[in-house]
Amino acid sequence: MVVYRRIRAGLGDTLLDHVATDENCDQLIERLAAWIEQKGLSGPAVLFLEANKPLSFVASQTMLLFQPILSLAVNGRLPEDLALLFEDRAKLDRLIRRLERGRG
Repeated sequence: MVVYRRIRAGLGDTLLDHVATDENCDQLIERLAAWIEQKGLSGPAVLFLEANKPLSFVASQTMLLFQPILSLAVNGRLPEDLALLFEDRAKLDRLIRRLERGRG
């Protein structure tokens, strides 16, 4: 019943309610890069992102497809924000450059 209410409440939102601005995207890139660096996975993450760059759009659409299921496990709009990040190659390149640059 709780899941039904969450789905029903989500139907009232339009697709234009949450527009990914460059500022929001920069914040997401910084948070994601900081988390990856904290785990010590900058090198493998850059390698993975570069190798899978041609599939990034397909991956973003898959994330959007499974967003209702992911929202049960993850609070907020993180799955949607990540999907919007991965669907645009320029944003993905900014994440890769940020990881290569490191914290400094």
